[in-house]
Amino acid sequence: MMTAVEVGLHDIRAKDRLAYDTDSRRPCDSKLFSKQEEGFDNSPLDELGLAAEALSCPVCSKLFDRPITLSCGFSVCISCLPQFDPATVENFDCPVSECAERSHIFGELKVDVTLHKLVQIVSKEMLSTGRLISLIFRNPTPTDSAKQFSEHLLAESYIDTTPCSSPMSVKSSTDSTCSTLDGSAISEVELPWNKNLLNELECQVCYCLLNEPLTTPCGHTFCKACLLRFADHSNVCAICRSHLPISLVLQAHPLNTSISYLISTLFPYEQMERQETLNKEEEQASSYTPIFVCNLAYPTIPSFLHVFEPRYRLMLRRCVAPGGSRRFGMCIGLPDKSFSQIGTMLEIQDVEPLSDGRYIVRAVGSYRFRIKQQGMRDGYHTAQIERFDDEPEFDENDNWRSHNIISDLGQAPRTIESMVEEITQFGKLLQLSNVPWILQRVIRTNSKMPTNPSALSWWMAATIPIDDHEKVPILQITNVRERLTLICKWIQQVKEQWWFGPLMNGLSMTK
Repeated sequence: MMTAVEVGLHDIRAKDRLAYDTDSRRPCDSKLFSKQEEGFDNSPLDELGLAAEALSCPVCSKLFDRPITLSCGFSVCISCLPQFDPATVENFDCPVSECAERSHIFGELKVDVTLHKLVQIVSKEMLSTGRLISLIFRNPTPTDSAKQFSEHLLAESYIDTTPCSSPMSVKSSTDSTCSTLDGSAISEVELPWNKNLLNELECQVCYCLLNEPLTTPCGHTFCKACLLRFADHSNVCAICRSHLPISLVLQAHPLNTSISYLISTLFPYEQMERQETLNKEEEQASSYTPIFVCNLAYPTIPSFLHVFEPRYRLMLRRCVAPGGSRRFGMCIGLPDKSFSQIGTMLEIQDVEPLSDGRYIVRAVGSYRFRIKQQGMRDGYHTAQIERFDDEPEFDENDNWRSHNIISDLGQAPRTIESMVEEITQFGKLLQLSNVPWILQRVIRTNSKMPTNPSALSWWMAATIPIDDHEKVPILQITNVRERLTLICKWIQQVKEQWWFGPLMNGLSMTK
């Protein structure tokens, strides 16, 4: 037999069940429930009924009793789970009719800590004001029992706080010590359970209202972004130190539907403020480009990256998230622990997530940039950047700039065609090499040697076997002729190395 509290809640659910988006498993906006349309006022105990509605089991329609949050995001009472033996059964059918997955793999079933605390707060408040619940059911044909339920509970709470002789009577409006229970008086009553409820909806990582609440198998709930970020640094729960699922599972894990529903229903303004704060943070961050401090990258040249540091895993998730730019800047680190002020923008082509949270990334250089202002965000560098490109190509006869640079080297001016020929011949030698540390550079470009002078300069810059820190100046050069000239100088330096002669002899012997 249901108690009076449960019967009252049943009436509320039967009349005012909110619409729910079962595809996304998150509360959706709906006009099916409107306080204005149903005649509800804004009294705090109307919220008590809404809280009880949100904290009810979708199977038995009662307040949660030792709630278990399943892998689908729905929560049920532990007694509402189907009977099965974990030792012999690997999965079970979800008891929630709205669940799209239906069959769930058996896992460790632990009570949802946050839901359990929320139910305790609501139950305590309902019991403390439950002496007038029977009045609702004395009327054989109650009209709008949901509103009646809330008003009677609130009325008793108000009567208990007034200095009248009888707790069940209210003196006339002419009595200076008591007043009529009109709507304005009811609205002025403040209940502490609201604040307690809001406190329990605080993420224990960021200490803000839960945003996209996700419940772990150990029963603790965090913001999804906070949990993923924490999982980059540790594979255990931030509260109980239980082992967390692998990163791929957490990223695909559905949100907690009951807590999401409760927040959007009971605390819409707080949720809106929280979202506005997050939007402002994203807007401020969008003016800064994330910087990956690693190796040199060049326009048109692919880069293959193994992202394993927690800060860069977070950066990459933000880049590839829906609405993300799918790009980041690459700068080489300097010996003084800073990084070059010239970098290359990388466009993310493909991301392969690994089971432990690491990523294999394939990206292609897009354009070069100068750093105007540096910043930091969650451990990784950011910057306001200024893009720059090559100058328009000069006519072959208009070579004053090239002449000035080349004269410093004590060499005669050269045509672009002659430099392209020299670079191409040297590139073929590198491609024929079977020396691992040279062959690795050739393979890393993952492309055929281009014929276009500009693209050829970047291909050779990425391939030629000299220290990357010596290559930094080439990113600043905006004239193709100057870049080709510098590369020809590098080729001469390489040919003077002690290992180059034996390498050429080895190649001649293999022909």
